[in-house]
Amino acid sequence: MVDGGILFPDRADRERALDMSQRLSRTVLVCFGVLAIPVVFSVPHCGPQLLIPLAGMLAGTGISSLVARRMQRPEWALGVGWLLSQLSLAGVIVAAHDPEVPYLLPLPIIPLLGAAVVWSKRGVIAGAVWTIGLMVAASLIFHPDPISSRPSYLALPVALAAAISIVGIAIREVDIVSRGTAVVDRLTGALNRAAMQARLSELAAQSRHTAQRVALIVFDIDHFKEINDARGHSVGDAILRGVAERLRGGLDADASLYRYGGEEFVVVLPGSNPPEATGLAERLRRRVAAEPIEGIPVTVSGGVAVSAPGPLDPDRLFIRADSALYTAKHEGRNRVRCAPPERTASVEHGRRSGRSGGRRSRDAIASSATVQAAEAAHSASSTGNWLVPSSLHREQLVAIAELSSLLSNRLAFLLVVLAVAVGIPWFGWEPLVPIFLLIAPWHFVLQRAKRLRRPEFWGLAGIATSIVAAGLATVSTREPALFALDMIVVVLFGAAAAYPPRGAGLLLGLTAVMMLVTGLVVDAREVADNPTVVATPIAIAVCATLIGQALRRSSVEHRSAALVDKLTGALNRAALEARVPEVAYQAELLSEPVSVLVADLDRFKQVNDRYGHARGDEVLAGVAQRIRSELRAFDAVYRVGGEEFVVILRGTGARSSPQIAERVRAAVASAPVKGVDVTVSIGVAAAPGGRFDYDEAFRRADAALLEAKEQGRNRVVLAPSDDESLAAA
Repeated sequence: MVDGGILFPDRADRERALDMSQRLSRTVLVCFGVLAIPVVFSVPHCGPQLLIPLAGMLAGTGISSLVARRMQRPEWALGVGWLLSQLSLAGVIVAAHDPEVPYLLPLPIIPLLGAAVVWSKRGVIAGAVWTIGLMVAASLIFHPDPISSRPSYLALPVALAAAISIVGIAIREVDIVSRGTAVVDRLTGALNRAAMQARLSELAAQSRHTAQRVALIVFDIDHFKEINDARGHSVGDAILRGVAERLRGGLDADASLYRYGGEEFVVVLPGSNPPEATGLAERLRRRVAAEPIEGIPVTVSGGVAVSAPGPLDPDRLFIRADSALYTAKHEGRNRVRCAPPERTASVEHGRRSGRSGGRRSRDAIASSATVQAAEAAHSASSTGNWLVPSSLHREQLVAIAELSSLLSNRLAFLLVVLAVAVGIPWFGWEPLVPIFLLIAPWHFVLQRAKRLRRPEFWGLAGIATSIVAAGLATVSTREPALFALDMIVVVLFGAAAAYPPRGAGLLLGLTAVMMLVTGLVVDAREVADNPTVVATPIAIAVCATLIGQALRRSSVEHRSAALVDKLTGALNRAALEARVPEVAYQAELLSEPVSVLVADLDRFKQVNDRYGHARGDEVLAGVAQRIRSELRAFDAVYRVGGEEFVVILRGTGARSSPQIAERVRAAVASAPVKGVDVTVSIGVAAAPGGRFDYDEAFRRADAALLEAKEQGRNRVVLAPSDDESLAAA
């Protein structure tokens, strides 16, 4: 990890590694405490010198963590701390007596567990090679006798290190995908507001060490509201996608495109000066206007702002670019304007940074609350149980299972089998029988996880079978082979990343019991005399569970964030797409009607033009809250566009749904929102029981919404239907 270019090929890998390192900070401390248990148990047999390298590991890791907070490239310090940990554990193996070596040799696998979920794929491979090299060197150089007499003592830990790395690479891919869905706008493919805030925060941190300027270009599609009102939201969505594609196609590799709001896009340009940024903005403006999109001439207005050399204030930079954008709007649209130059950062910047830092802290708290609200809302609209609280957690489990079926159940399993085969001359072929017997149920579950209605229970049974089979393999050896108890960790690691705490705890408990019982059955006297025999594998199992759970939390949080609109707290288009199939299935199963409400704020463009985007954002959040307050407990509101919201009402037909829509309309118009008078128009479409087609219902509701706009706005219109059965609900 010392060479960031090798272990972190791009910025995304580096950002993820730093985030996961922070998430694992407390887990690492707990793992150190767990790690100390088998070492302390070995002290009566090997002497107190074993504690010296353990103390060195704790000191080195703690110092590296403190130093990392003050470094521009903190991953270097964290990497050095990891290397020191591995060297210290190798020192424990070197200082041990020969009889203890088979049980202490797997200890370096514990730091490798953390590396497997934090580092890039290239970094994990390098870490595995380093770990295996330390094991081989410490055992063959300082303890050649036990290894030469029983090569399995070394072969199995080496295979486990390689297998853990393979599983780690697989499950980290799930986290990467989850992070991607959390920062990408599903409609346009551009990065979203959360990704922009993270990027600007990173550039602000870098600006403390460099004099790099940062340019911000804010684009807004001209007359987009009129296009939506006249042609419908499906055409509006196509225009948003087309504009995003044209903007993205005109950017260099260093620039990033973000969808900031409904029809607003932001380009971030590190290291750019005002003439360069203004020139790029002008080229992008002409690129958008070059050809019609969906047969409609489309133009954009742009505002440019460039920071002064020195510390960057992202809030101030955006305000300046936004102000320049509105200058372009007021001058006639379809043009670019640049904000006046900013003076070099001074003490005043420090005061502003303190205030904006407070805002960012509040934003972070709000974001966390939003994620929790999203998970609660998703849980309320999904089928959960005591093992998996919601379909959000079930999706995480299935994603892990799908990747494991490609990796863990093949290559990692093969490595363990080969390591066991090395010991056939001494321990017999019998251990291979229960190992191969576990293939059938486990492989069956992994291959069919996505098609099973409740895959979590089948998976739990398959993993439990694997744990029992590993214990039986250890019991069936011709000679005592308690060093083989660590085999279970490969299965447990992936399971801990897939299951919520209750499931992971059950599997960890079963693992610990199986290890202890197996140890007592094979050689109770050895276990009583030397607890290290079972303490080491149990410690590795505990650490694998804790680290796997940290990765699971990261993935689930990002999946939750991907389902929520950060600005309003409403669920987003991705959540709606995930919900529709479930509603259709339940409508058919229960033969119940379903209604769709499409609400659109009236003349919201004028709110943004008059008060600015900051006030407009506050209005959107307030309107979303009022809509939510008029819905039933199990209903959810989805923000699917700039000022457009969708509500799906289960069990509600043409008689009741307009009444609910009217309550929503009245609630929004009842009082000013953040000092602004706001109204909404709502289109309603009802589908008969057992025949819910969302696309068709949305099309009819959207047409009814346009009719409400044409009739004068601030009203509810029900889409006509020939099906008399709807009137009964």
